[in-house]
Amino acid sequence: MDNAGNIIIHQTLHGYNAGHTLIAASLEMSSDAKMAMLPISDMSGNSMIDGFEEYITGYPLIEINCYAIAKTWYAPEMERPGCVWTHTLLIENADLALIENFSELISLFHRRVGLIDTSIYSRPFLLRASTNNFSINRFYQPGLTEVFLKSLISNLYTTDIGSVFIRGIGSSGYDELILSLWFQQWPRLRRNFSFCTGAILPRSFKKKVLDLQVIPLNSHSGILQQSDNPILDSRVIPTYHHEEWVECIFNDLYSPSELRKFLRSYGADVAAQRNQFKLLVEVYLYFKKINNGIADIINYLAEKFPSVKEAGTLKNTILGQGINNNEFSLPTFNETDILFELSTTEACNAFDYDKLKYADRFNLYLGNNTSEFFNLLEKIFDSDLNVKGAKLIETIALDAEINENILGKIAQSKFATVFVSLNPKLAGKQIYWLSNLQSSSETLSTLLKSDKNHVIDWQGIFDTLLLHNFELDLSVFELHNFDISNYILDFWKRNPDNFIQNRYLNVLKKNPKGVVDWIKGNEFIHSNILKTVISILNPNSNEVISGGVQPWMMMMIENSLVSGNDELRIRLSAFCLALGLNINSHDAMILITDSFETVYNAIAEQRLPYSCWENFVRHTKPLPLFKDWDKCKKLVIAVVDYFWKMNYSINDLTRKIQDGKLESRVWRHFNKRY
Repeated sequence: MDNAGNIIIHQTLHGYNAGHTLIAASLEMSSDAKMAMLPISDMSGNSMIDGFEEYITGYPLIEINCYAIAKTWYAPEMERPGCVWTHTLLIENADLALIENFSELISLFHRRVGLIDTSIYSRPFLLRASTNNFSINRFYQPGLTEVFLKSLISNLYTTDIGSVFIRGIGSSGYDELILSLWFQQWPRLRRNFSFCTGAILPRSFKKKVLDLQVIPLNSHSGILQQSDNPILDSRVIPTYHHEEWVECIFNDLYSPSELRKFLRSYGADVAAQRNQFKLLVEVYLYFKKINNGIADIINYLAEKFPSVKEAGTLKNTILGQGINNNEFSLPTFNETDILFELSTTEACNAFDYDKLKYADRFNLYLGNNTSEFFNLLEKIFDSDLNVKGAKLIETIALDAEINENILGKIAQSKFATVFVSLNPKLAGKQIYWLSNLQSSSETLSTLLKSDKNHVIDWQGIFDTLLLHNFELDLSVFELHNFDISNYILDFWKRNPDNFIQNRYLNVLKKNPKGVVDWIKGNEFIHSNILKTVISILNPNSNEVISGGVQPWMMMMIENSLVSGNDELRIRLSAFCLALGLNINSHDAMILITDSFETVYNAIAEQRLPYSCWENFVRHTKPLPLFKDWDKCKKLVIAVVDYFWKMNYSINDLTRKIQDGKLESRVWRHFNKRY
């Protein structure tokens, strides 16, 4: 098409010049295109038959993306018998939809007379576009019976295999009929359809028999004997059984109707096969008559067009969003019903969910109709999700990770754990827990059962739970043998002034090894944490003993940790002393010497909590009844016994003692005892 909106139609002339050949053309063509045109532009038989001196041929010329429609004339004026002139119009496929008046095309044909100048064939024609003006192609041909025409339509469009042949006394009486049938087709089918109104012998193009051909009455070619090629004789009344789709096409042929607009609107992405004409007309009639629900409509469309590539425009018109379907009596459904069916139909593979913008519409529905969305979701979950629906729910779960608005709504719904199962990372978001306290235990259980544990941000979860003091049933972690000590302690390390509920402290108490391991991995521990840790750990337990004394030595060295806090200094020293008495190592001995005097003084001053003293009971010996109250003496005996049993020099202990009286007491007991 040119800038002025005119359709550019190129042309060629074929005829005799030392053999049948291309004589003139208005465009340069590839050798493949020239080779394809040469045989079909020649005479359609071995010799001319009366009545077939002129005929029209149409065929797709894919080599130049054009449709070729040609008029052939017998040329008896030429010296060589069997010569013809063929004038071919070449219409670009895209422009074929813009031509609705075949009479205009026919008027462009021009027979060469004699050997006059051929330059007129070297310039293209310009034709004004005339879309949707179907009435100009009313068919009128009194020589053919109604039954004959209906039988022709039935045979032509029932199958796409082979050719339909019409026996006739000549070609001229069929030009208008075949052109009317051709123009009735939608553009995609039209540009793939092939015909000849005067096939002296049955014709093929590129080894494929033409779709519709008019042949002489006495033609007996072998191809006519094949069952795939029905033959209609214009002299014989054919057998025809009433078919509604045939009646519809027949009526439209004489009086163009909205059927043609329907075909042009929805035929563009339907297979370019003759039998699809019948199918589209049946669909047109179906929607004219029925008042079915959306599930039936979806199943019908999937049955008729099972491929996702077929009838996408029609499917999208019915199932798309905000499309007015009233023009062809197509049904209209509300968005909720459409989304439900698209999510659950077993026929989902017949529809292009991307073109239907399924995911976008679902997300929009979630954003605009929260309560309705979860009602829809409940209905979908009560049904069976198809692969598209399941994939969409997974996508929503992924999107919610970066969309707090969606995540908050999901967390408040009864389906929170479903989405967490699909994307455990959701549980690492603070907004999830702030919106979902009611089902928090269920969420934790879901996470613990997940096979995606590696992507779960447990620290983020516990940071939120602890920061907001959520009261949770932590027994779920015990049931799954899942240690949460590190998460609690890591949070506490970053938030040492936060109050930690007893339920969490009990978790730490039940897992001394986890606590010790955490202590070993942290160089500095805030006093609040340290005070709690030494109150819940038992220095005589195997878990604490196996952890060694090194981390506790570091705590004793960190004077700043305990300076100004005598209570903590006493408790830490008591813990370290009790721990050291369980271990035979040089480090344990040093730990004892560093803590002994502090503990002794605390006992003497009655400042040592009894809970701390209890850790020494296993290391001390009972004294006579009236001496057993003397905890200081018991402690001295226990420490001196340790040095003797472990074969350490008592000097290592006394050198660290600053109080002379205590030093003398240690030596006195040592000398008395050993």
